[in-house]
Amino acid sequence: MGIGRRSLAHESTAENIHIHAPFVGIDVAKAERVTHVLPDALAWTQARASEKHALLAERLAPMGCERIVLEASGGDEQAVLQALAQASLPVMPLPAQLPRALARALGLKAKTDALDARLLAVAAQCIHAPPTAVLPAPLQARRERLHLRPHPARPARCAVPLPGAGHLPGRARPVVRGDRAGATSSP
Repeated sequence: MGIGRRSLAHESTAENIHIHAPFVGIDVAKAERVTHVLPDALAWTQARASEKHALLAERLAPMGCERIVLEASGGDEQAVLQALAQASLPVMPLPAQLPRALARALGLKAKTDALDARLLAVAAQCIHAPPTAVLPAPLQARRERLHLRPHPARPARCAVPLPGAGHLPGRARPVVRGDRAGATSSP
């Protein structure tokens, strides 16, 4: 054994147990919820009902999960996220584009709920950030409403380029008399 290297295969330390902690991906669809646990490759499907969220938390709690990831896709995952957070499980939402990018990177073209759950579990293994706190439901709803509301300091973008906008669509450049390119000239 070299200096500074330790054999992980023969030690039973907390570090070694930490390496084999389960990572969970949950795909929340309209009718059902698909869960995939790695490295054990456990998978199951449940009907998506509010009373089933507590059962999911009870099933995942004894596993000692390192990270549980749900795809943030339109709010359907919020009830599951809240139930798992109340059970003090390390749960975090993941933007929907990340599992899609991972699927493209792996060359996967099929799109099923079971495959999505497995990709989320793989993504949970790849993320090295600690899970963030889940906001309470009323605060999360308020944050979503604020995000949808137009901001007074940000005017809506113009869909049609303005005259003199040049190479940047939707942005006007000042036109100075005698300047055909539309660029500003110094006085």
